Amino acid sequence: MNAEVSVSPETQSTNLYSIFRTSFLILLWAFAAVISFVTRDVESKERMVVSMPNTTIFKNLHLPNEIVTIDLRGPINKHYTDKMLVKNSPSIDVRVEWRDSTLERIFVRSEVWKVYVSLNEAEFSEVTTILKVSPLDVPYGYPESEPISAGEWGSARSVISFESKCDFPVGFHVVLHNSPEQPKMGLVYTFILIVSLYALVISEYIDRRFGAVLISIGALTLMSCIGLRPTFEMVASWIDFSTLMVLLGSMIMVALMWETGFFDFVTLVAYRTSKGHAWLLIYLLSMIAAIFAAILDNATVVMLLAPACIRVCEAAFLNTKIVLLILAIYAHIGGSMTPVGSAANILIINHMSREQSINFTLFTAHMLPASVMCMLSVYILLFFSVGNRIYKVQENQLERRRAMKQPTEEILHRMDELRKRRTWLRPVPDYYEILATVEANQPPMNFTLLAHIGVAFLFIFAGFVLRSMPITIPNASFAWITMLGALLLLILANQPNISPVLARIEWGILLYVSSLFIITEVIVHLGFITWLGQLTTTAVLGVEYSQQTISSMLIILWTSAVFSAFLDNTAVAAVLLKVCIEVEHSEDTILPLMSLVWALLLGSNYGGMGTLLGSLSNEFVAVVAKEHGYDITFMDFFYMGFPVMIFTLMVCSLYLLAAEVVFDLKLAWS
Repeated sequence: MNAEVSVSPETQSTNLYSIFRTSFLILLWAFAAVISFVTRDVESKERMVVSMPNTTIFKNLHLPNEIVTIDLRGPINKHYTDKMLVKNSPSIDVRVEWRDSTLERIFVRSEVWKVYVSLNEAEFSEVTTILKVSPLDVPYGYPESEPISAGEWGSARSVISFESKCDFPVGFHVVLHNSPEQPKMGLVYTFILIVSLYALVISEYIDRRFGAVLISIGALTLMSCIGLRPTFEMVASWIDFSTLMVLLGSMIMVALMWETGFFDFVTLVAYRTSKGHAWLLIYLLSMIAAIFAAILDNATVVMLLAPACIRVCEAAFLNTKIVLLILAIYAHIGGSMTPVGSAANILIINHMSREQSINFTLFTAHMLPASVMCMLSVYILLFFSVGNRIYKVQENQLERRRAMKQPTEEILHRMDELRKRRTWLRPVPDYYEILATVEANQPPMNFTLLAHIGVAFLFIFAGFVLRSMPITIPNASFAWITMLGALLLLILANQPNISPVLARIEWGILLYVSSLFIITEVIVHLGFITWLGQLTTTAVLGVEYSQQTISSMLIILWTSAVFSAFLDNTAVAAVLLKVCIEVEHSEDTILPLMSLVWALLLGSNYGGMGTLLGSLSNEFVAVVAKEHGYDITFMDFFYMGFPVMIFTLMVCSLYLLAAEVVFDLKLAWS
């Protein structure tokens, strides 16, 4: 007789949820598959247009709906285009029109898009706009114009016109996209995508990386459903491979730096200097994280420093999760100081270096004051808000501490040696035992590999500095410098088998970031950027003209920070950089683009510490903690990170006000 196997209600509930989740995901997969099979890629037409001096040319245009997206590439002055404020400057007026069969009479036409031509023949820029025209619009010249008969409409032609106001011929590469207009529903779709992403992440029933991939597939499926299905080439162009190359190069160096034991040594020195005093130790570890995050990047630093900090915290009976959260916060603060300190900085500077004269030195000069103020004030805030909770450890941490080496003869002898040394600060109880135990558990340092890493980092740092000098290596990008440094390190390390190095690279993080780039571009195509740009412009116009610049900077600062807290700050930086350009291009405002960009840099960096999803460094902290048996949940990070984020934003607001109003640094900002 077979014995009956009892199943607990919790197990039954888990099994039912697993079945429901799998069934739901299969249905979504099937729906996405069907949509991908039955829909077509969005049609786009490319052509070369040469506009002769002071003439108007027409190109036939198929208008299945009322809206068309136009991309122009050529000798274009992006700073003047769309402003319509420049007089006596060569330009091309672009319109979409309905005309009669002979193209002599205009029936209806769109608003003019004035594209200013650059006098520098070597300049090549790209601009984009959306023009709308409908047969139901008010006829051109109404009410003086003659009525349009049904026969005339039957033979009407839709064209795009290029009216030259130049004294020389100009050539453009034109790309036309016919797209259905989705202004209001686009915002609803954007909201659904963001809420879905967060629901998957907060529930923690699906891996965050897998959840981001699912949402990116869902976003592409949504675009297909509304007639905006992108081509594979378009989707690939949405991914910022420069940012991915920087991350990959950093990960390769991290994989090799793990073998040096350098950061174990650094944390040991920090504990030895602090004499076991918890908050002095935390201050030293925080400064180490901030300084190295400025030199490397915040994600790389937490990957290197977190394992060593975990070992010290376990030995010193400190709350490991709290220390790791503080480590992530200071990695954000330090990473904000330099162009290579975070992925968001890299993305913004890669774009703006093509538009503005911005380099390593200028960037650091602008961001350093805010970083220093936040470093000092945040430490005071954490000291009073965390307090004695730093000594409350979990049961699993106690078990790991007991598993460490017990005082052997060698450890006891080392303790006697340490007691004989004079100290400037009175040690805490058990300091000598803990220090000797940590030393006994510390892995040996590989000085040869450390020297090789030093050479590679010296090359990278020199490349970053030389890149800021136009006469040296102006065409070198952060991505290529980082990858060449990683390649140099692999050559110097001379490892016959690099499989262990590749195995330690977080490929899932690269996939996660790529998915966020796709989601970001889908949100752009759904009209979110235009809506947010109009909203920002409206808010700026509500204040006095003399205060519009600082008002716009504060709006961008807080908006980017809030979005960065609940989305990845790299993706938010990509989106809001487009918003800054949209606001700067608005006809109603005259705002310096770089002032908005500096506010965006502060907001995306400090907003990224708000939640677990805020940045890659937060993700890496959670990954390293989980590998060592500590589970940092979304709410764990939120309870500490979000209040600190609000506090740092207030500090940054004061900094911007002081720089813009008190010290009148308008020229420096712009």
